[in-house]
Amino acid sequence: MICDINLPPVGETYVNASKQLHRSIKEYELFNKKDKEGVNAILNFLKEVWANNDEIQYNYLLKWFATVAKGNKNFSALYVKSIEGVGKTTFIDFFVDYVITRDLYTKGDTDCLLTSNNMQLLGKPFVVFEELPVMNSSQWNLCDSKLKDAITGNEMMYCDKYEKKIKAENINNYVINTNHKALKRPDGRRYNMVDINTKYLNDFAYFKKLREVAFNDAVGYAFYCYLMKIDLSNYNSLDIPITSKKLDAIVELLPTLEKFLKFKYLLQNKNIKCKMTELYEEYENYCNSNKRHCEGLPEFKANMQNLGFIYKSKKFNDINGVKQFRISVDDLKALAEKKHWLHELDVDIMEHEGIEIPQNTELQKRCFEHGINKENQSILPDAYHALVEENKN
Repeated sequence: MICDINLPPVGETYVNASKQLHRSIKEYELFNKKDKEGVNAILNFLKEVWANNDEIQYNYLLKWFATVAKGNKNFSALYVKSIEGVGKTTFIDFFVDYVITRDLYTKGDTDCLLTSNNMQLLGKPFVVFEELPVMNSSQWNLCDSKLKDAITGNEMMYCDKYEKKIKAENINNYVINTNHKALKRPDGRRYNMVDINTKYLNDFAYFKKLREVAFNDAVGYAFYCYLMKIDLSNYNSLDIPITSKKLDAIVELLPTLEKFLKFKYLLQNKNIKCKMTELYEEYENYCNSNKRHCEGLPEFKANMQNLGFIYKSKKFNDINGVKQFRISVDDLKALAEKKHWLHELDVDIMEHEGIEIPQNTELQKRCFEHGINKENQSILPDAYHALVEENKN
């Protein structure tokens, strides 16, 4: 059994689980002016609203949807969270009804994620989860694990109630469309957190005109041909743009240990040089003060190792050497840059949580004001350290 939207249902050596997309490819330049105007209206909407006028995000989204239209697989999912009335589903409706057709689309539900009953996903290149329910931690862990396999796996087991499982190619591409917070932790390798612009909130006249201009078969076909000409040779779906929504999610969902290292050491410009029990006791106090779950000492040690911080003696060959963590501010800075720890709201968070701000509030605010990286909206630790030295002098 194969899954290929470009092949007929049955061949000499295969049975195809996907519906065939019967569409020839026409040179986009040959379409008439009216159809191109409809395509431009949709492209402008995608750039203005879904990409929040960000060129990098816009190009990524175009290539992501071109991959779907070509019947291939992205190894990332789009996470689209915003309030109602801003157009989250507008582009989805156009793409499903007029570009790939409903034969190649399905709506995912919780059964697909919390049970083994997922046969509806077989052979579908486009899957949209509308409003994932609010889950407890154990449900989310199961859901997140299954989503990871579904998003990144080339093959998957498919099953329906009272039927045997079958293994088949996984061509699913996923969109999570929601009004409330569905994800429980930020995952940089799987989710592109789309920055939805709310400029057209409840602008019924705008959406009416967009549908009149673009929502028809002719424009859908022209848009399909436009996507098919996009060069995907250098496209990597895991090279996900860092959006402001992504940075917001990271700062909100950062694991407690990483928050502890960030707020108590990196942003205090302090090196770590102490025994395991000393650092753990400080971490334990931080958890208790902020009413967060405190992991046990063995898990704390394992998670520190996962972050690349090894508990060791100064001399590796000296068995009597005192074991300590020796972590410099530069080590923490490198980890912060890699994991996008830093955020423009860090000063406010420190003030809210009663964490000491080095020197004075104005210095810290100046650091963040001068340290904004215009490309990815993250904070550059170098700006902070330079201003600390400036203040000392």
